[in-house]
Amino acid sequence: LISFPEGEPLTVTFVRCPGRHRRLIDLGVIEGEPITIRRKLHNEAVVISVKGCDIALSPEVASEIHARRRI
Repeated sequence: LISFPEGEPLTVTFVRCPGRHRRLIDLGVIEGEPITIRRKLHNEAVVISVKGCDIALSPEVASEIHARRRI
């Protein structure tokens, strides 16, 4: 997620965080789910919008979530 700009509509393709995967599923970050990058912070943290909620992700977690642009 770190390589996409703010405001970019995306679809989650793969989540690769073994220890945090369960929490991401609980938050709705699952394969095939549409998300939007709301804001990128100075420390490379990312705020995403998923299912109507904004979620802040650390750079470590954000780098483990793979996505593609929504058309």
